Amino acid sequence: MRSIVIDQAEARSAALSAVSPALDLGATLPLTGFKDRVTEARALQARYNKVLAEAQELRVALVREEKEVAALSARMLAGVGAIYGKHSAIYAAVGGTPSDLRKRRNRKAASATTDTA
Repeated sequence: MRSIVIDQAEARSAALSAVSPALDLGATLPLTGFKDRVTEARALQARYNKVLAEAQELRVALVREEKEVAALSARMLAGVGAIYGKHSAIYAAVGGTPSDLRKRRNRKAASATTDTA
């Protein structure tokens, strides 16, 4: 992630250095202190970007693992259904829904008439 603030501060630092490499605008505004703060901000930004990239890698791994666990879970349920039957209490206890208790969708027949203007 880029930081407009840090980019602008680096440009300002370079411009101030061009005016005077030892510029000091008072006790709290020396150029060297400003450059140090900009460098620290850039280092924090780099660390942030690294952590962000690692988090993205973990997210990809988690999504992949979730898909594998979902597939395994479905296979486990199918196995219980194959051994104990899909209408058994055990099948229902492990999360299966007997097919006779499933809600059925109403299938509407396609209309044979079409509107023409």
